Amino acid sequence: MVIPKSKTFFTNATPPSVGRPFSLTFGDHFAMSNQSLEPAFHRHLPGRILSREIREQALELFEQGLGHKSVAKRLAISPHTTRDWGRAFRENRFFPTVSKHLYCYDDDAKSAVWDLSLKGFTISEIAEKTHISRSTCYAWIRAKRDANARRTS
Repeated sequence: MVIPKSKTFFTNATPPSVGRPFSLTFGDHFAMSNQSLEPAFHRHLPGRILSREIREQALELFEQGLGHKSVAKRLAISPHTTRDWGRAFRENRFFPTVSKHLYCYDDDAKSAVWDLSLKGFTISEIAEKTHISRSTCYAWIRAKRDANARRTS
């Protein structure tokens, strides 16, 4: 589905009455759902990161007095991980929430950022259009440019 380039849409984070309008110049990387426009770029946890649910279960088991080896067996995860979590729990530093910095984007987001940079958009414009931070966009563009330079030399 191609979205008209001259339309103004509202972000899905807030209701249209208070949302911040933005203009789209590329429709391929956006998806329509429930009459609202939202970026198709969703952050996800890599497979190596354990979910919030596992962490909550571990917290409950630690609170019951189980050791890290017992927790590891019950949850079928590495005892090295539960050892670290157990230490953090004893020091009141273990929280089941997963840091937002551990989430990552799909390759589609990286290719969209690269495509926009090839079309001449600035880093700020790309960040605004994709709702991906400027520093992330910059790092992806720099890495792709460096990889292309190594490939051609």
